[in-house]
Amino acid sequence: MSEVDQWWIAIAALGLAVAMLLASGFAVIAATYPMDPRVRRTELLREISRLERRIDHLERR
Repeated sequence: MSEVDQWWIAIAALGLAVAMLLASGFAVIAATYPMDPRVRRTELLREISRLERRIDHLERR
């Protein structure tokens, strides 16, 4: 194999690695942030009520 062929293989491998990193990043974003705003709103309301209960509990101490 010539040196030029080795360079093209290295560039292709690097491109594949970058593509895999981008795909995994998009997968994490898609899993973390639901696309439906109603789902996100419900999660935020649930978290707010959980924090309010925690504050009430700490105030009673």
